Amino acid sequence: MRGPRAGRALARISLALLTVAAATGLTVSSAQAGYVLLGRFESKSAPGWCLDSNDAGRVYLKPCEARNQYQTWRIEQIGSEAGHDLVAIWNAKSRRYLFIGSGGLGAALTPALQETRIVADGPNWRSVQLARHVNGSYYDCIRVLRTGDPGEVGLQKCDPGWWSQTWKLTD
Repeated sequence: MRGPRAGRALARISLALLTVAAATGLTVSSAQAGYVLLGRFESKSAPGWCLDSNDAGRVYLKPCEARNQYQTWRIEQIGSEAGHDLVAIWNAKSRRYLFIGSGGLGAALTPALQETRIVADGPNWRSVQLARHVNGSYYDCIRVLRTGDPGEVGLQKCDPGWWSQTWKLTD
């Protein structure tokens, strides 16, 4: 897996891949291995609010800002299982990996590998749930708890019907 020290050329390639993925409707359950995407996770239930983080590893919700690098996430496919992609997601500014652990949600420099294996579930990156992957199953999706400044995100048992658990990857 590539480390978070990828150069600017890789970022441009990732952005180009994201554009191609958005245009073609790349499915989250694609059989392609090793893709890399770069973008912001905007809430489908609270449009205009994006998944944000900071250098301390806190993860929360803030109004989407195109130039806010704490809202930019690098998504790297690390495998697939049962028709879903397993991805590792790290923050472009803090260089911390997004993790979903038994104790909650956060971003860490060196979390346990199990906690960074996130299941991407949805028809494409414009409508995706991000869930904790444990021993071949997944549960505990990232969801919007409330908007505000900052807003809160948390975990909830995954349910495809919960709009508050659905995210849209934007550039």
